[in-house]
Amino acid sequence: MGWTARPGRRYSPPMRSRHVADEIAAHPTTFAVGAHTVVVCRVAPLGRWTLTVDGSQNDRTFETEVDAWTEGVRTADQLDRAPPAGR
Repeated sequence: MGWTARPGRRYSPPMRSRHVADEIAAHPTTFAVGAHTVVVCRVAPLGRWTLTVDGSQNDRTFETEVDAWTEGVRTADQLDRAPPAGR
């Protein structure tokens, strides 16, 4: 098993740590959508994406980052179209 770099010495092929890959994938991406903040983040164990708009977590998860972002833009647009509170 493994591969030989020089005669008599054996090395394992390089491997990426799963924990590091999961940690990198879990970093949120923030988008400014008009006056709103959309945050999309991958849920590492599930391989799905979560969405937060202006600090409010969406209850759904999404298959792709694009799907989560699209829903975030749609939600921000709905917030912009809603009548002001108190009217």
